[in-house]
Amino acid sequence: PLMSNVRAHVRYLLILGIALCSTSHARPTGAEVQVEAALIQAADLGSDAKTNYSALDSSGFVVGVVLSEAKGKLLVLQRQSFGGYRLEAESSLFENNFGSRHYIEIVQTTGARRFSIQVNSHVDCGIQVETFRLAHTTGAWRVAGYDKSQPDSKTCDVNFRSREYSANLLTHRVNVVEYRTGKVVKRGSRVAKYAAPSLGSFNFSMFENEP
Repeated sequence: PLMSNVRAHVRYLLILGIALCSTSHARPTGAEVQVEAALIQAADLGSDAKTNYSALDSSGFVVGVVLSEAKGKLLVLQRQSFGGYRLEAESSLFENNFGSRHYIEIVQTTGARRFSIQVNSHVDCGIQVETFRLAHTTGAWRVAGYDKSQPDSKTCDVNFRSREYSANLLTHRVNVVEYRTGKVVKRGSRVAKYAAPSLGSFNFSMFENEP
């Protein structure tokens, strides 16, 4: 859904960044080491690949992004009752285009069999935030939605956004709000161009032209 409080959103990003910095050197637990090893093995991108994931303990699902220097994959694993993890679903191999100004901020659970992946990109004088929402529905893992929040590059005020875009690909609705110096100047909605694609077609550039 669209964020109704822009200032609160910006404060959230700043606080989250501080929290991540403060925990970046924490020693991983045994369970975390096991999940990371399972993701790296399933992705088959080399032992030096990096992982970013979220585990939903109640159902045993793990959604993770695995990136080597050149390639990446998005995977869903499920914890087995006898130990270990089984590959539930995966994307095709995609190019790792993340540089120093583009990075995955979080992989966060949002409910039963629902996850979101947030990507922050430094653009002009602010941060663009993209969120890819995943869900298990109609018998498959799908890209259920896509949100994009763009900074106000004209004022370079971190408290302001220029545009908030939200596409729910399950309901086929897109909502857009445009701002000028923090004030709403335009609202619009339309039907999405297509329905929720399967996880297999996922990559971080799939919505360059917006759904």
